[in-house]
Amino acid sequence: MSGLFLDGASDPEGDPSNFNDNFFTVKRDATTGALLWTHSYGDNCVGCYDIASDVRVDPAGNVFVIGWTTTPPFSNDIILFVLDTDTGLEINRGQVLSSGTETFNSGALRFDAEFNLYDGGRIYNANTGAVDINVTKWASLIAGGGGIPCEDVASIQARCKPTRNGHRLLARVTLTDTSHSGEQVTISVDGAPNVVTISDNRAQLSINIAAAGEHMIELTDPAGCFPPVVTTCD
Repeated sequence: MSGLFLDGASDPEGDPSNFNDNFFTVKRDATTGALLWTHSYGDNCVGCYDIASDVRVDPAGNVFVIGWTTTPPFSNDIILFVLDTDTGLEINRGQVLSSGTETFNSGALRFDAEFNLYDGGRIYNANTGAVDINVTKWASLIAGGGGIPCEDVASIQARCKPTRNGHRLLARVTLTDTSHSGEQVTISVDGAPNVVTISDNRAQLSINIAAAGEHMIELTDPAGCFPPVVTTCD
């Protein structure tokens, strides 16, 4: 599941004035940056404005990409894609349809402790100009849910120290309090998972690494809390 996921939009003609844009999601290798797959959505037509606003990945490897679409039959509607982390192929999708003069825009995605998915967006009323906050909840795709919520994780840090026989990589996850002491998190180094037990409000990883150069450190359980951290062993 480890990798770097990016979302955005592509403009087929390079002409922003015609509002023809497509969803564009990319997965790259966390260590080398090599392209692993791309996923796109949207028709190439004037006014087919399809823009992704966020991407999140759950511990089961479900890749969630959300945005808004005007590709027929949709009209300023929110659309959520579930992609396979290995292939980028679509597994499922869901929609939130606009109604009358009110149109929806998606925003940022977040998980709760059960890995239910939340989208924080807005509703725009074309008649009054009013803009209201809108939150949509999508059911977890992980059986049983569980885990530590991202809201309880304060930071992840990593550094590399030279040793006589190579290098020692040190990574630390800091939580907001001690309520999860004794539970476990997973810190992946160059894609290899390491399960670490929390002591008080910290989970600390220390491993020997022979290879010099850049290494990618990622908190993969709970997933989606922070982007990967890159540290260099000189």
